[in-house]
Amino acid sequence: MPSRNAPAPGYTQVSAFMAGKVAVGIILPESNGATDLSTENWSAARINTVISEIQAAMTWWNVQNPGGGLSFYYDIHTQVPTSYEPISRSSNEDERWMSQALSSLGYTNPGWSTQAYDYINAMRTNLGTDWCVLIFVVDSLNDADGKFTDGYFGYTYGYTIVMTYDNDGWGIGNMDSVTAHEFAHNFGAADEYCSPGYACCYGSGQVGYLGIANANCEAGCDNNGNGVCDGNDSGSTNCNNCPTCVQVSCLMRNGSVSSGLDTPTRHQVGMRDTDGDGIQDPIDTIPALTLTAYTPDPTSDNTPTWTGSITDIPWDSPTYSDVSINYITAVRYRVDGGAWADCAPGNGAFNETTETFSCTPAALPDGTHTIEVQATNRAGNLSNIAIDTLVVDTHLPPAGFQKTRPANSGAGFSTHTHLWWEASPDAASYEFCIDTVNNTTCEGEWTSTGEAHHAEVNGLHPNTVYSWQVRARNPNACTSADGGDWWSFTTGSGAVSILLVDDDDNSPDVRSAYTGALTALNLPYHVWDTNRSDAEPGQADLSDYKTAIWFTGENWDGSTGPGLGGEASLAAWLDTGKCLLISSRDYYYNRGLTSFMADYLGVATVGGDAGNYTSVTGQGPFSGLGPYALTSNTYADTINPSAGSVTGWRDNNGNSAGVAFDSSVYHTSFLGFQFEAIENAADRQAALARFLESCPSGGFNKTSPSDGFVGNATTMTITWEASSEAAGYEYCINTSETCNDEWTSAGTDTSTVLSGLSPLTTYYWQVRARNAWGEIYSNSDTWWRFTVGIPLYLPLVVR
Repeated sequence: MPSRNAPAPGYTQVSAFMAGKVAVGIILPESNGATDLSTENWSAARINTVISEIQAAMTWWNVQNPGGGLSFYYDIHTQVPTSYEPISRSSNEDERWMSQALSSLGYTNPGWSTQAYDYINAMRTNLGTDWCVLIFVVDSLNDADGKFTDGYFGYTYGYTIVMTYDNDGWGIGNMDSVTAHEFAHNFGAADEYCSPGYACCYGSGQVGYLGIANANCEAGCDNNGNGVCDGNDSGSTNCNNCPTCVQVSCLMRNGSVSSGLDTPTRHQVGMRDTDGDGIQDPIDTIPALTLTAYTPDPTSDNTPTWTGSITDIPWDSPTYSDVSINYITAVRYRVDGGAWADCAPGNGAFNETTETFSCTPAALPDGTHTIEVQATNRAGNLSNIAIDTLVVDTHLPPAGFQKTRPANSGAGFSTHTHLWWEASPDAASYEFCIDTVNNTTCEGEWTSTGEAHHAEVNGLHPNTVYSWQVRARNPNACTSADGGDWWSFTTGSGAVSILLVDDDDNSPDVRSAYTGALTALNLPYHVWDTNRSDAEPGQADLSDYKTAIWFTGENWDGSTGPGLGGEASLAAWLDTGKCLLISSRDYYYNRGLTSFMADYLGVATVGGDAGNYTSVTGQGPFSGLGPYALTSNTYADTINPSAGSVTGWRDNNGNSAGVAFDSSVYHTSFLGFQFEAIENAADRQAALARFLESCPSGGFNKTSPSDGFVGNATTMTITWEASSEAAGYEYCINTSETCNDEWTSAGTDTSTVLSGLSPLTTYYWQVRARNAWGEIYSNSDTWWRFTVGIPLYLPLVVR
């Protein structure tokens, strides 16, 4: 029966049941005599014989299992060097020569077991198989008995089979039987024989993925329960008191492929078809499909796109972790009972056990429509049919939406800034108006941005209040943001607030990527060139600037990135409420993980010279940007955020390529790739604009009541200055200098009324401004206090 656990085989799930594609790795070690005397030497003819015997075993299994869709793929390595002569060692010493052999193939992690799993999983990925098995064959041609020194010759570790060339008395001509027997163990089959002093089967318990009793266990073994068949056992009863065990010839009992397979063994490796539909139970699985209801409903979009996800539900194993190899092969939909059509895979192809999809029908007429979606898996089984209904009305106006930044009533903004707003459902385009007359009407002209949810405005006057509004349009009507309310912001003095620190090696000179973006954004800047040295700006040099952008290009020598003095200056400067962007692939390479990286950039760990990603996508405060193609990724790093920071950019492999840190006083962002490698100039401008717009204002202050105020009113209005770039404000009031309760939103207002205050009580209060990066606290995080005295009243006198 199906299960609800995660479906795809994991790192150690390499042979759960015998169906599908199997990768077989064959390694024949060869001693080089460095540690042990070399007594065996493979010949080409005997190597070919070994490979043929192993492949014959796989062919035999294919014949036994026509319903499993078995196919085998090989990865063969012969005469792999080791300093040991394996056959001269005990089987307990396998790890010595196996580890050396796997290391020579490039798998060098500590421990032979980890090496083996690394190898077979790489083989599984490279060959595109469901399962993977490793087979070591040790040369024993010149050995007296064809066994290891402790008497073992053919066995498995569950994922790695070990055999000798002679396999005791079986001989090379029967290696196919020994291989087939050990291969069955890997896929869950149990022994059915009893060999005195070697091994005994058990007739009880559940074996294999399907949990099958070992009902053909040989009679007369281990009756006294000491783990071996010996002279103390009686031959008159079945193993472990299994009176129901049958006595049938089988590969797992007699060891030869000529013995065939009995029913218990077939079922133990997964060859059982309970419902008789021609599909073996472990792969007779059903996908579960989830369809996301389309919003908004109703909609004016007559070509809506539905999305959803599909997961194949594994067969519920009583013994193993549930797993499925049935990837999704198709997802189809139909509208209003019409013809079925294909949905699109979310990742480009339907080839995994868990998939996402999208379905976009042709233009729908106005009215109510029903969509049905169904998926098919590799076994040909169909999922549930998921259904959604949707009303299409092409005469709907755009839905309501909000402006987001600059924050309403904010101050200190650049004379070149960006306006941002949310998307409006059913909108075909947007237009904005900005002017200096605060009368809720557009005194200038409405400017279209097409489908974009932001606009770049240039040439604003310093120290000027601007009002702005956005409206969404479609062929039917237009809708103004925020219910028609206009927002305002005030520009700053227009002074230069950006310092560009050029720390590259001029080979190539990458400065133009930064100056070009800043010029396109109409932002003035100054340049500090370190001339490829530690001649870096000090705290006094930095003090006049709100933002520093530090880049190192392809420089990788000892001066790359801020040195100890530069880091100390940056730390002191940041503590005054500043903003820092560092783009460097070799800052970590040359300086290591410094305290400044950890404490001020929010870096936990760095994957040096990862160099394997080709694009980056914005996360956290950079969400919505990208993916951006990179023209160079050589020596790029992966940078993992600490507990207080977040991933700012993620590469196409899913790793963190940059971090963003909000301390509540300053903001920093550290990129492990070259910012200048972002291929498109417009993309570089958008990324830099997002960073600059999210920089803190340098702090703001509470205004009233003054700190230490004493009054008599139990209702009081608290006020504070506007913080530039703030998206909103929150306040907290308490009887101590901590916020024990939740922070209360004040929206975009810079004041709020407190009521219900208690007489003879001292209150502490604090305000913080928030935006996409987080928050910044007023008065450099200093709480203010006021005291409510005895309320004034006129006494009632009765005579």
